[in-house]
Amino acid sequence: MRRAIGLSLLPAMAAAYLSAAEPDSVERGNALFLDYACYSCHGYHGSGRTPLDPATSGILSSEALFIRYLRLRDDQHPVNPSNSMPHYAEAVLSDAQAKDLYAYLVSLDHDAPAVEDIPVFRELLDDAQNDTEISENEN
Repeated sequence: MRRAIGLSLLPAMAAAYLSAAEPDSVERGNALFLDYACYSCHGYHGSGRTPLDPATSGILSSEALFIRYLRLRDDQHPVNPSNSMPHYAEAVLSDAQAKDLYAYLVSLDHDAPAVEDIPVFRELLDDAQNDTEISENEN
């Protein structure tokens, strides 16, 4: 119960942090997310196979916790010992860069739009359906 209440506060805490974050910090964090290939596990918008959503990810509950998590060795991760995420020593990713990365992650919108609201995707699906119907009619 306590964990559920704590997790319900995460989006509000992230929003409060984000309102104080500099726009440049979010842009630099986005560049770092791409440069360090974070998208390979977390998807291009933090919603990949290992989502980074402040509403569900405890490591995003505070900037300090996020940086501490980045510094941990993967074999010493306290929650999931089989975690395969690399650790990032300060020599690899400075605290300033880690703060920028955090600012970017808490800025992400995790409410995916409906398919109908993505014109290009809707067009691709319609074209695929039309091609299937044409092929079925030819047989």
